[in-house]
Amino acid sequence: MGVGPEGITSKNKYGTFVYGYVVIADKQNRIGIGASAQVMLPKKLEKMIESGKGLADAVAGISGITSERVSKELGTNGILTNGLYDRSKEFSDAAICAAARFISKLYD
Repeated sequence: MGVGPEGITSKNKYGTFVYGYVVIADKQNRIGIGASAQVMLPKKLEKMIESGKGLADAVAGISGITSERVSKELGTNGILTNGLYDRSKEFSDAAICAAARFISKLYD
């Protein structure tokens, strides 16, 4: 199996949200896709990324945490939730949701 995680932001009428996707593919060409919970960005972060700044750099700029630590360790969700929902939990949740395709017989 191949597993690919990716962080993403999306905007709707309520604001801009950050979350993670995980895609799992197997040798039989089955694909499972899952997403994590979403955390709304503060308006100042939303404006910074709309102006073209990368999310990790924007978060680093307002939090004082290095952009590498933001992107590799805590994640934006981890910083916004004071560690309650960090990058590890975000992608773990998304991976569990993506795995549904492979563990439930309802997909067959």
